[in-house]
Amino acid sequence: MATRVTHRQQQGPHNSGSRKPGSPGSRHGVQRRRRTRLLPAALAAVTAVAVCQPLVSAAGVGAPAAGFRAATTDACAAMTMPVYERVNPTTAASLFTVWESEARTADTKYGYSDDRGVPFTATRLAAPGLTPVYRMYNPSQVDFMWVAGDAARDEAAAQGYREQGPMSRMYALTAPTSCAQPVRQFVKHANNRTKHRLAVSAAEREQLTADGWTESGVAFYAPTQQQAANESSRFTIAVYPDTQMETGTTDPRFKGRTNWLLNNRSALNLKFVMHTGDVVNWGWVVPSQYQVASDAMRPLEAAGVPYALTLGNHDTRAVGWNGIPGSRGYGGAAYVGNPECKERFPASECVTSKLLRHTEEFNKVFTAERFGAVAGSYEPGKVDNTYSRFSAAGKDFMVLTLEAWPRPQVVDWAKQVVADHPNDNVLVQVHAYLEPNGSIGLGNDNYGAMTPKYLQDNLISKYKNIKAVFSGHVGSAAHRTDTYEQGNKVVSYLNNQTDVTGNPVSLITIDVAAGTMSRRIADPAKGADLDQYATFDSGITFQ
Repeated sequence: MATRVTHRQQQGPHNSGSRKPGSPGSRHGVQRRRRTRLLPAALAAVTAVAVCQPLVSAAGVGAPAAGFRAATTDACAAMTMPVYERVNPTTAASLFTVWESEARTADTKYGYSDDRGVPFTATRLAAPGLTPVYRMYNPSQVDFMWVAGDAARDEAAAQGYREQGPMSRMYALTAPTSCAQPVRQFVKHANNRTKHRLAVSAAEREQLTADGWTESGVAFYAPTQQQAANESSRFTIAVYPDTQMETGTTDPRFKGRTNWLLNNRSALNLKFVMHTGDVVNWGWVVPSQYQVASDAMRPLEAAGVPYALTLGNHDTRAVGWNGIPGSRGYGGAAYVGNPECKERFPASECVTSKLLRHTEEFNKVFTAERFGAVAGSYEPGKVDNTYSRFSAAGKDFMVLTLEAWPRPQVVDWAKQVVADHPNDNVLVQVHAYLEPNGSIGLGNDNYGAMTPKYLQDNLISKYKNIKAVFSGHVGSAAHRTDTYEQGNKVVSYLNNQTDVTGNPVSLITIDVAAGTMSRRIADPAKGADLDQYATFDSGITFQ
C-alpha cells in the first residue's frame, strides 16, 4: 500500500475538473480561463522628477548563515525560469521580468526596444534556501528595481517605491554559492533622475561603469542561463499534453510547440520528449489528423531528440462518432454509438473495450524507428507498449510507455522490464492515472481491462527505481507524491488541458545530484508560463 505524502489538486478557479463518468470517447477536460498578466501602465511614462538614494549598500547582501550552503544545491535546482531584460534607450529605464509576453509588450508598446536577453534565471516558486525578490517601481522616477527580502522592500517603500504585486515577484539566493552568480545593482544620477540597473557579466558591468553608472552592491545571487543549462547534474524532459484539439489542417500549435522546444533545446538541456496520449482526435477515420501529428513530430527526429508517444482512447478505433443519435458522422464520442460500427465490424467486435486495442492506424504512422530510442516492446511491430532508454547527467533513464488502461498481461510484462533494469530510473507514461483532484483513478471509464489503482498496486508501488508517472485524459493539471514501502518517493503528474487555446508543454527539470524534480508549464503560443501549475519536489533518490 502507498503512503501518501502530498496530494494536491492544481485547478484554476474556473475549472471544476468534473467529468461525466462512464462516457467512453467523450472529452473529459473542462475549459478553464487563463490568468491574464498585464504590463504595468508605469512603462508608458517617460519622465521622472525626484532623486532617491541607492537602496542596496556597498556591502551587498549578507554572508551565508550556518547551514545555508547545504540547501543551496536544491535551491539552484529550482531556479530554471528565465528572467528577461529590456531597456528603454530614451529614458534609460530598465525592466527585468519573468514574463516573456511582458518583455515583448514592453518593446512594442512602451519603447523598451533594447533587448538584453536573459542575464540570469530564477523561479516564481518559494523553495528552501530562497528569498523573495520584489520588483519595485517609483512612478516619480520612472524607475524599476529589484530588492531581496522584506527589509529591503520596506526600505524601498519608504523612498517612494512600491511592489508591483506577486505576479512580478521571483525567488533567488541571498548568499554566494558555486551554482549561482552575483547579480549586482548599479545606480546612476543624472538630469534630476535616478535609475537602477542589474548586471551579471563582467562585460556589462564594465560598460555600465564606463557609461557613468556606480555599483552599489550585490542585490542577490542567481544562475546564468548558460550555467543552468550546463549544470552537469541537471536536464529537462518535455511532456506534451493531449494534442487532439490541435490536429486541424490549418492549426499551427502542434508543430509550433515542437519548434519552440528545439529553439530552446540548449537552454533547457532537453534530453527526451514524452506525450501522455490522445495524440489525435479520431484520426483513424480522418487521416489528415495523423498527417498533422506526424509533421509535428518530424523536427524532433531531424534534430536527433528521442521521443515516445502514449496511445490514448482517441488514438484508437474506440472513438469516432459525433454523438448525434442515428448519425454516421465522425466525432469525439464512442464509435460504438455510430451505426457504421456494426456495418464495418462484426457485432461481437463493436465493443469499446475491444476497439480500444485496435491501433493499426496509429502504428502505420508512428514506429519504434521514428521514436529513436526504443529498446523493446510488448508486441513486435507495435508501439502501444514500449520502453525507451537514454542517459543524462551520468545516469540511465527509462521511459516506460503503456497502453490506456493496461491489460494484466501488459502490466506483468512491464514488471519484468523494470525488474530487468534495476539501475534505470524509470519514468512511466500512461494515458489515464491521476484524477483532476490528484487522486489515483479507481475506474476504467468503460474502456480497458484494469484501473489506474491496479497499475499503482501492481507496478508503480513495487519497484524502487520507478521515479515518476505522467498521465493526461482528464481535467487540466494535478500533482502528487507517494512514498512506498521501500522508501522510494514517486512523483505523479496530470498533464492535460491547461490552456485549450494555446500549446502548453510541461518542462520537467531533473537534478540527479540534488534529488529534485520541478515542473514548469510553458505556453509557447502565448509567450508565457502557466505558473499556477508549477511544482517542486525534493528527496528523490536516483539510481
